[in-house]
Amino acid sequence: MKVGAVIQARMSSTRLPGKVLRNLLDQPVLAYVIEIVRRGGADETVVATSDDPSDDAIEDYCRIHNVKCVRGSLHDVAGRFAKALRNSNWDALIRVSADSPLLDYRLVQWAVEAIGRDGCDVATNVHPRSFPRGQSIEAVRRSAFESALNWMNRDGDREHVFPAFYRNSQRFGLVNLSSPVEFEDVHLAIDSPEDFVRVESTLAELERMPWNYRLEQIVEAYGRAEQHMTNTSGNVATRTTTNTEAA
Repeated sequence: MKVGAVIQARMSSTRLPGKVLRNLLDQPVLAYVIEIVRRGGADETVVATSDDPSDDAIEDYCRIHNVKCVRGSLHDVAGRFAKALRNSNWDALIRVSADSPLLDYRLVQWAVEAIGRDGCDVATNVHPRSFPRGQSIEAVRRSAFESALNWMNRDGDREHVFPAFYRNSQRFGLVNLSSPVEFEDVHLAIDSPEDFVRVESTLAELERMPWNYRLEQIVEAYGRAEQHMTNTSGNVATRTTTNTEAA
């Protein structure tokens, strides 16, 4: 079974524009995600971005680094996925977000294995969610995706893609991966400037690249980074208060 991985990427994030190509320590966020996905065992990796001029930089990056790239409507993400399928011989695709540089590649491996099972049309760890943000993985068989395009007719269906499958889960064979560990207040995706600082601080806690660690170890590093950031903020606040009182 041929399984392709599609990394969904755009530069026009409202909370942190340009985040996918922002340098995280020594390389862009997108570079981490590409490497993680490749380690997950998919047959091919494609970056799906929009045809908006703001995303020319993503296409340029992919060309320079020999990564396949497809482009389509900014808000019609399903259309971009369909284009990736048309340009391939895949039997299924896996969707990964480009804002997840701490994704455990073993989740990609799980999705590759799960979507190949008899009777599995959709594989997900999002419905219901038990993994932290930034660890989301979703996969769908080509046949199921192509049939679903015909009834993605609610607002947001074409942009968010998979909620339409979950809303109509009775139509599909759906497999869910649930985490055996509870993750409370852990956010490993980059949605905002504050998230970027947290992820960068988490990487700084690791001695090697993030794909050398399991999710539990990354979460431990995240906890240490959060503690250091809290201590630093507290020290700054203490110094400020002391200086004000002295003045």
